[in-house]
Amino acid sequence: MPSPTSARASVPQRGHRKLTNAERGTIYETLLAHSVDGTLPHGCITRTAQTFDCTWKTISSVWTRVRLSLRDGSLKADVTTKYSGNINRKMLRTDDEIERAFKAVPMHARQTMRTLAAQSGIPKTTIFRHMQRAKTLKSKTSHSKPYLTDANTVQRMRHAASFLRPSPNGTLFDNMHSQVHDELPKRQLKSKLFITKVIFLAAVARPRNDHNKKCVFDGKLGVWTFMETALAKLNSRNRLKVPT
Repeated sequence: MPSPTSARASVPQRGHRKLTNAERGTIYETLLAHSVDGTLPHGCITRTAQTFDCTWKTISSVWTRVRLSLRDGSLKADVTTKYSGNINRKMLRTDDEIERAFKAVPMHARQTMRTLAAQSGIPKTTIFRHMQRAKTLKSKTSHSKPYLTDANTVQRMRHAASFLRPSPNGTLFDNMHSQVHDELPKRQLKSKLFITKVIFLAAVARPRNDHNKKCVFDGKLGVWTFMETALAKLNSRNRLKVPT
């Protein structure tokens, strides 16, 4: 038999949800229909909380408030809420003020919520609630790593400074005559670990000149890929295994 603690743990927690008077009246009628001589059976409050999607403490509070009102001599069960008017906390900033603060921030400072909060002076939690309420901002996540970090920038500056040569008139930059300029392959990602691996076989020979045909052979024989199209043998997050 499950304990009351485990049963209450399964009740959805909706935070400080405020029930209307009609909902509170329906809850009281439901509890009254299941009560026996003014006593609720075991598990009735938990099941009612699951039905109305609120906590068991809210259901218990409604039942206790009604029983106290009838005990004080009231002819009608009092299910009215103690809250009246606007019970929510007053907003410190309107949506228009938040939007104007965002537009005043440069585009490069809006890349993350942390930098946007620091530049606009609006807390990050306020920005998150504004995104849920206004639906005018959308967060985008990129799985690509940034091209240059602060460490990369410092390393590049040190590499450039290593070509400075002292001279009687000051400092001169190296003529680079003793440097071999080999162009590195262009990558769209910072690390080669994020690039899909494909293996190729390239056959080359020594370039040579054909005097009879009066042409130059560049030595390139061909390139072949080590891959084949086959059915998936294992499941992955990208595709399912194909049954054989």
